[in-house]
Formats: sequence, structure tokens, C-alpha cells
Amino acid sequence: MKKIILTFGIISINILFSCHSNLQGNQESKTGEISSSNNTDLSEGRSMEKSSNPKPESDAFKSKQRDKKIIKSGYLNIKTSNISKSKSSFNTIVKNVDGYYELEKLYSDDYSTVYDIKIRVPSANFEKLLYEIESGKNEITDKNISGNDVTEEYYDLETRLVSKREYLKRYRVILTKANTIEEILLIEEKIREIEEEIDSKEGRLKFLADQVGFSTLSIHLYDKKVQKIIEFQEDGFFKKAGISLSHGLKSILNLFLWIISIWPYILIVIITFYLAKRYIKK
Repeated sequence: MKKIILTFGIISINILFSCHSNLQGNQESKTGEISSSNNTDLSEGRSMEKSSNPKPESDAFKSKQRDKKIIKSGYLNIKTSNISKSKSSFNTIVKNVDGYYELEKLYSDDYSTVYDIKIRVPSANFEKLLYEIESGKNEITDKNISGNDVTEEYYDLETRLVSKREYLKRYRVILTKANTIEEILLIEEKIREIEEEIDSKEGRLKFLADQVGFSTLSIHLYDKKVQKIIEFQEDGFFKKAGISLSHGLKSILNLFLWIISIWPYILIVIITFYLAKRYIKK
């Protein structure tokens, strides 16, 4: 009889867990139905119903209790005449608002020098950071500020985590009452699944908390280098004549040097010609 009651208890919890994952908005009514239909484990069902079904709160009450969770972020494209001085002023501003640099990247070419910066700052100081930068002497050529409201997701994750932890406690209690290997393996598998879901939701909740607590401002700081323009002027007649004369003299000199370099061949040709001429006369 004890084994039958324990088996029905496990099945009842599985049904409740499935209903919670798929129909979280109707959790109270579903849990009540399952608990009432499970006559073999009435005490267990009532206990779960009491702990899993808190009294519903009105929307007005929730709005008073829950703070808004807003992820603030922005992008500024800034043109400067002196990138070193501008970066130095940013260092002072970031320090004054208790922020820090998450990314700094400097690169340069023949046309410009660019400093890509990502600043993390406490959300309460985000507007102050923007004001300080915009009040500077640099020219802001592009600006994009956004706020993403994640209040619903944040508190939904918190609620789900509370429920998942409650289910995890109950499964661990039932595991101590299991009598067969099959029951133990079944319960341990459910515990593993719930633990994985808890880890996933905790990771997401921590990420949202970090994004809400610290805002992000990306800055593209650049200065354009002055390009030297070389004007082409056409040479006059006398200058062209002088250049041509110089080229002619260089050609004669090169020819003379070439003749000197092949003197052995010239000597061989002269001797051969002289001997041939004497042979013909004889």
C-alpha cells in the first residue's frame, strides 16, 4: 500500500510540474484540479497546493512593489580635432561617474585616427555621463540612445525560480521515500531536469541584473588628418630644353662607358680584320 501511495505521489508531482511549465498563467486552477482528482495522496496534494498557489496580487499592488527594470544603452559618433586630449577628458568624466572602460581600441591610417570605446557606468549616472560628454568641445555627428524595459521578464524569472526551487525540495523529499531502483532513477532524472532549468534561469537573471545595474555607452571617436594637396605645374620651354640637353649628355656618356666596357671584343675584331686583309693580299 505504501508503494502505491508513493507511486501516485510521484505521478501527481510530474503532472503538476508539467502544468506549471506549459500553463504558468493558469497554475492555480490546474494544481487544484489535479490535487482534487488524486484521492490516493490527498494530504500531499493539499500541501503542494498551499505552498505553490499564493494568493493572487492585484496589478496595482504589483506595480507598487516592483521597480522598473530598464536596460539603458547608447552610441555616440564624435569628431574631434585632437584625439589625445579628447580621450584624456573622457578618462576624467568616466572616473567622476564611477564608470569603467569595457573596451578600448585604437587604430589609424593615412586619413584618420579612430578610438572605439565602450563605457560601463551605474545606470543612475548614465544621464550624467551623456551630459558631460555632450557638453565638451567635440562635435557629435551621430547619437542613438535606447532603453529596453525588461521588468516583465525579470520578475517572471524570479517567480519561476521560486516555483522551481519548491518543486526541487519536494522531489528531494520524495527521493528519501523511494523503495525501488526504478523509482530512484525516475526521481533523480526529474531533479536533474529541474536543476538545469534553475541554473539557466539564474544565469539569465544575473545577466539582466548586470545590464540593468550598469548602462553601456559605445563611442566612436575620430579625427580626420589634413591631406597635403600638391599642385602640378607644367614646365616651360627653357626648362624642358635644359632637361633634354641633360638627357642627351647622359646618353653620350653612357654610350662611351659602354664602348669602354666592350674594348676586348673590339680589339679582337680589329686584329681579325687586319689578319684577314693581309691573307687576302698574299
